Amino acid sequence: MEVETREIQVLPQQARFLRSTARFLLYSGSFAAGKSRAICLKVVQRASQSPNAREGLCRKTFNSLRRSTLKTLLETDGCLPAVLPENSFTYNKAEGEIKIKGGGSILLFGCDDPLKLGSLNLTGCAVDEMVELTKDDFVMLQGRIRMQVEGLPNQLYGACNPSSPSHW
Repeated sequence: MEVETREIQVLPQQARFLRSTARFLLYSGSFAAGKSRAICLKVVQRASQSPNAREGLCRKTFNSLRRSTLKTLLETDGCLPAVLPENSFTYNKAEGEIKIKGGGSILLFGCDDPLKLGSLNLTGCAVDEMVELTKDDFVMLQGRIRMQVEGLPNQLYGACNPSSPSHW
């Protein structure tokens, strides 16, 4: 079965975010700045690079991930197509895992139960609404980004609306 490929138009700030190989990366902006779409594009881009890639996609709670970010990843949004094209993946809802055909996988989770994150071994992780996380959540995720795959730098990247200057 042939996987659909397509050209995707992105904003200049999204393009910089997608190209960056920095260990830690944050896309911040006001509403409708394309933040969730940018992290969805990046998680797919990274997971597609190698059959051994294992990327995480999370929010503070799995329920908020399911009701927002996951919709950007899997469903059309007005005139914007889903980030993942039909027939390019399999989705095991029970396991919370999306396998990219010809690539690696995306693990879906919430950060509300740190004990469930302890054994994760990831190449990278996308966090939507990073300001929802505590510093301890961030440190826990940072420790999960340790799986080495040739040509894929470990990254912890996310998006958020602007927050208070006093936020960690």
